[in-house]
Amino acid sequence: MQAFIGIDIAKQAHWACAIDRDAKVMFSMAVENDPPAIASNRTPYATNFKKAA
Repeated sequence: MQAFIGIDIAKQAHWACAIDRDAKVMFSMAVENDPPAIASNRTPYATNFKKAA
């Protein structure tokens, strides 16, 4: 399954949202501005993504 992710960057917390090819929301959540928090939140979905930038 291919997925697309968007991240709204902010000072204290980011907002991440992912959709599939049919525009179905896979997840939409606040993420702390902390690298381990970001990594732990994306891990369950990592196999659906081909690239990270």
